[in-house]
Amino acid sequence: MQTHLLLLPLLAMTAAASAATPSFAEFDRRAREGEALSVVFFGGSLTWGANASDPNLTSYRGRMCAYLRDRYPAARFVFHDAAIGGTGSDLGIFRMQRDVLSRKPDLVFLDFMANDGIDNDDPVPSCFYEHIVRTLVVAGIPVAQMEFVFRFNLEGKDGLGEYDLVRRPLYKRLAAAYSLPEADLAPFLLERFRDGRASPASVWPQDAAHPYDDGYALFFECARGAFDRAVSDGTVCRIPEKPLYGTVTDLRRTRLHDLPLPAGWNRRDTYRTSLWFDGLSSRWMDAVAVASGDAPAPIHIELPATFIGLFGEANDTARDVRVDADGAPVETFHFAHPFGPGNLFVWRHLTIAPPAVTAIDIVPLPGPGELRIDSLCTAVLHLAE
Repeated sequence: MQTHLLLLPLLAMTAAASAATPSFAEFDRRAREGEALSVVFFGGSLTWGANASDPNLTSYRGRMCAYLRDRYPAARFVFHDAAIGGTGSDLGIFRMQRDVLSRKPDLVFLDFMANDGIDNDDPVPSCFYEHIVRTLVVAGIPVAQMEFVFRFNLEGKDGLGEYDLVRRPLYKRLAAAYSLPEADLAPFLLERFRDGRASPASVWPQDAAHPYDDGYALFFECARGAFDRAVSDGTVCRIPEKPLYGTVTDLRRTRLHDLPLPAGWNRRDTYRTSLWFDGLSSRWMDAVAVASGDAPAPIHIELPATFIGLFGEANDTARDVRVDADGAPVETFHFAHPFGPGNLFVWRHLTIAPPAVTAIDIVPLPGPGELRIDSLCTAVLHLAE
């Protein structure tokens, strides 16, 4: 079985953590001295730059790249976009090895607060998010926490104000525990709205989630301030002795297309077109296992899990899939997306109460379309009491 136990990088890096220090002052020194530096932007659509006129230039990410080049003209930067719109830490944790750690980052800008469900306190995203932070800091990588919000988070029934930001204090607590610089966007924007320097309409003129260029300029200003303060203060990220929100074990991304596939399945390349760029599945997965035709057989995998995710791709005609755990059906996923003709990545997942299941069946359901899956993503969660 071709499976990747994603906890191994964290365990291996623990012994080597003393060789690198997650220090913003050290990053500053290396940049001023002209070293080659890798910077990763890891998050969702607000990091990708949805609705920016040119996401690689006028998003917060694009502006931060330009700022770092200007601030450190001798440095040899390589910037990596690891942002997929509409996704949070529950997928990010399974992408981290391929899309972040493989880039050998010297700095990571992390943005998952809004997509982890800023209006709720579901403990599962908090546990995954902390594992991402802890893995990076153990590896000696400084992390800047982007506490971004959507327009509808700031406009409640009583008018303009911080509204439904339930997850914000949870992640701010993590930032304090791990000594992460914070780009805290809510008070930053509210101050400018109240004194007339900006308005919700000037930041989000089209939809209530994604800014236009003027809005991203403010996102960048907030992020730049967090970075500059971390450098001037000599911030060093640290590792609390115990995680705040729990631990993750048996973290695996099993690529189905590398397995011996049963009848009705075959390995194919990913789609090379998509409805939007950060949804282009070929950027995030290597190939797919495809079920088609009449009654393709289930894929059976034995491993422990309290969290199960399917990462793949689909169009509007994809067939559904059922997940069985320890021989019993637990969830049916609708894989087809609702956005009309065109291709996109797909992420479907469920959480199972302990104890962990030990066997998983991926069962294609009847239909005219295809079922296209890159990987089965599994983990055992040990949530804090």
